[in-house]
Amino acid sequence: MNIGKIYLIIFSFFFYGICASNDSLLTFFYDSLKNVYLKEYQKCTGDSSNVSFKDLINWKKQINIFVQTHSYKEMLSLYISQKNYDEPILPCKVIKWAQERKKEQNKNEKLLIHQLIKEEELNYAKKEADSLSKSLFDFDSIPFGISKKSFLVLAENKYNLKPVDMDYYIYFNALPLGGRNFLIAFYFDKKNYKLYKYEIESVPLEPSQFNRAVRSDADYIANEFEKRFGPPLRRESVGFFDIKSNILTPYKIWKADGFDAVIVGFSLHEHKYYSKALVVKTSSQ
Repeated sequence: MNIGKIYLIIFSFFFYGICASNDSLLTFFYDSLKNVYLKEYQKCTGDSSNVSFKDLINWKKQINIFVQTHSYKEMLSLYISQKNYDEPILPCKVIKWAQERKKEQNKNEKLLIHQLIKEEELNYAKKEADSLSKSLFDFDSIPFGISKKSFLVLAENKYNLKPVDMDYYIYFNALPLGGRNFLIAFYFDKKNYKLYKYEIESVPLEPSQFNRAVRSDADYIANEFEKRFGPPLRRESVGFFDIKSNILTPYKIWKADGFDAVIVGFSLHEHKYYSKALVVKTSSQ
């Protein structure tokens, strides 16, 4: 409490002692002190409710005890060096400022630690990728044989997208291939969780849209493959009734050593047609 206010209350106490009864004097002293404490409490807490004098004294006591500590003196020194203030310094304001500052420091430290961990994981994933054999059929330069953990790190760094994780395979609902997005799934062997296959699918459409939209999707994917892999070994003529449910009907086929399948084709699910590409690395086991 401000020392001037204390002197004022004491002076008033003796002054009224001449003019008033003891009961009136005590009431005046009580009310004056409570009013000083209450104003400070309201400034500190923003609480405008009618707080009891007992609670105010307990609150003020705790503040006064902390003010005597070395920790508060350090807070006050830092507060004075970093803050511009026009009003008298309230200890509670100093304490609140120090708490908020500490919270912000902790938040920044956590962000920094998270960033360092991410950088370490990315460096490890890049080293793993660099140690593996590359092929024309790698998806966006992420090699086959990479671990699922490293794949996720590289994919997040490249696309800033979170995939749907289904344990031994993951998929992105909209991943870019050339200038368009497709559903793309990546498969990992169940023993070592190493990448061995990926699939690309267009949006399933009604039968009436097969010849126009679905074939166009297949041609788009096939053209993107040709840019990367060269011309296909074989091209099949696929009719509407050649396509079976949940079976990939080949449209264009590539052949490469070390790969069991590199195919663009068509499939059918729940009476809807879609184009699909499949790239499967030959198992080393």
